[in-house]
Amino acid sequence: MTRSGRGLELEGRALVAGEAAGPALVLEAPLSLWGGMDPHTGRLCDHHHPQLGATVTGHVLVMPSGRGSSSSSSVLAEAIRLGTAPLAILLAEPDEILVLGALVARYLYARTCPIVVLPGDHAGAIATGDRVEVHGDLVTVVRSQARPRNLDGSRERPDDDRPTIPRPTDPPAAIDQPAAANDGANMRLGDFSALTFDCYGTLIDWEAGILAALRPWTTAHGVEVGDEELLAAFGRAESRREAADPTAPYPRILAGVLEDLAEAFGATVSDEEARAFGDSVKDWPVFPDTPEALAYLKRHYKLVIVSNVDRASFRHSSAKLGVTFDAIVTADDAGAYKPAHNHFHLALARLAGMGVPKDRVLHVAQSLYHDHVPAQQLGLRTMWVNRRAAHGQDGGATPAAPVPVTPDGEVPTLAALVDAHRQERAG
Repeated sequence: MTRSGRGLELEGRALVAGEAAGPALVLEAPLSLWGGMDPHTGRLCDHHHPQLGATVTGHVLVMPSGRGSSSSSSVLAEAIRLGTAPLAILLAEPDEILVLGALVARYLYARTCPIVVLPGDHAGAIATGDRVEVHGDLVTVVRSQARPRNLDGSRERPDDDRPTIPRPTDPPAAIDQPAAANDGANMRLGDFSALTFDCYGTLIDWEAGILAALRPWTTAHGVEVGDEELLAAFGRAESRREAADPTAPYPRILAGVLEDLAEAFGATVSDEEARAFGDSVKDWPVFPDTPEALAYLKRHYKLVIVSNVDRASFRHSSAKLGVTFDAIVTADDAGAYKPAHNHFHLALARLAGMGVPKDRVLHVAQSLYHDHVPAQQLGLRTMWVNRRAAHGQDGGATPAAPVPVTPDGEVPTLAALVDAHRQERAG
């Protein structure tokens, strides 16, 4: 255990070699992934575990050891495929079952979850919220400002124990380095070569489309509910459906959502009504500023869609957007729904094939939950198109972000993003 200019360096033994970086999530007890972690959401679901409900996605998982069933290997492999697995796993004791799962995922899906064994006193030097970087056998810990620690691993525990996503723009705690180089406030749009876009909620007015498609049903069945309550119920049902059945076509997700809404509001729904709602994406309107803004941005960037709908539904929306995208990634392609990381991995791989590295990509989106959290977990810079500014940060058809997240920039509309780009070019 040594100090360096970058933080505290711990020497371990890599069971599955690789590189990763992110906030630590330290478990107080061993965990069996089989029955202990939901691979679709990354949440701990073992009711006997002291950290029931914690989410491993986007974190470096630190725990004493795995526990129990050999089926944990298949759970880990599936979570790696879905993008819900930890960024890396640090253990005090070797675990062949977890190693098998990581190796299977590397072979089948070409995705790596590094696994490193640290001596017990080294593992104890990491606290939840610390930034951890894994490079083969070497683990570097940059201590969270919220969690002062001594070299022996003792620490003060703050009242708020929630992990936060480390910002790629934040200078590491306790390290002397200039903050301005990557300060989000100084972000220049000219620093990017490609924009990845969420579509529904950002380019397409999905809330107007959802309400227009649901109101005939609420009227026919006497469901008296306000717009905001109805949209919130939709958001809860949609996220549950997508997590439970991540490979289901989006029309089937929507049809199931309407069934859930009927149950929630004490109403009924016919098969025909469910099918109609499932097919309603084609009727969702475009935001008025979208086509002109995209036409302008197309002249300056490669444009990529990362959308939670299916290819067939997106084709109808694409005709309203008015530009040809350089790449399109849908839930069909990803085999999952955001906030899983699959969409982003695919989009970045396609952009890399066009010669655009990750640090030249800006993700543009409305939803903190679906987009900004996972994008920042992967080290992407993000621009928040806050279409719901008049209604507050959260709400509507978008669930609240599960952890605190701060976009690198914020605009109220896509037209405002264009204005910002023009002003920057004008000097």
